[in-house]
Amino acid sequence: FENWTAGGNNTFSGLATIFMRHQYKRNKFASDLTINGRYGINYIDNAPFKNVDEIKIKELLSWDIQRSGWSYSVTINFRTQFADGFVSRTDNTLKSAFMSPGYFDVSGGFTYAPKNAPYKVSLSPIAGNMVSMLDERLYEQGLNGVPAGDKIYSMIGPSVNISFDKHFFNKVLRYRSTLYGFYGLNDLATPPTVRWDNTVDVNLSKYMSIQLYGVFYYLKTA
Repeated sequence: FENWTAGGNNTFSGLATIFMRHQYKRNKFASDLTINGRYGINYIDNAPFKNVDEIKIKELLSWDIQRSGWSYSVTINFRTQFADGFVSRTDNTLKSAFMSPGYFDVSGGFTYAPKNAPYKVSLSPIAGNMVSMLDERLYEQGLNGVPAGDKIYSMIGPSVNISFDKHFFNKVLRYRSTLYGFYGLNDLATPPTVRWDNTVDVNLSKYMSIQLYGVFYYLKTA
């Protein structure tokens, strides 16, 4: 053909994910550990840019209370990212990095998890929430709720953690959801932290599947 012109930009994308869950129970003691990581990058018009980047680790330790579904529990949450994050594909201003921000939550209280139920509810009257900005290039900017010049900002207050994990339609579809809420008592004017993660896995065949992921996040940013 004469005067042939390209109709768009070449686009390539890739996504790597890892999900592991280990559950252990002996007598009244139980441990539930989940590790979830994902990293995605796309390449448009000779410009690479990441669009997904997170590491999440959660450990729930519990001790049953007389087989009622309730237990004493300790929950540990850790979350950060793998690589540096920038403002946009064309703006190389650094805005995040490994452990900048990093989130570490420890809470103690009670968990309700009926036998064979797909959900767990943890209520913690006392919880600690810590946000870190450890990267030397970022901590002076006052990002992600950490005051400028500080590397760590800590809060104490109540928290709630609700998780759901269930297969449907003979394991063709799997829905995983986690809702976390925390309200710091250090400064009552500071809004609560809320994070709601949702993942849907659809198995199309033995070698092919689809994953849909969405997150709602509300927190103090400055």
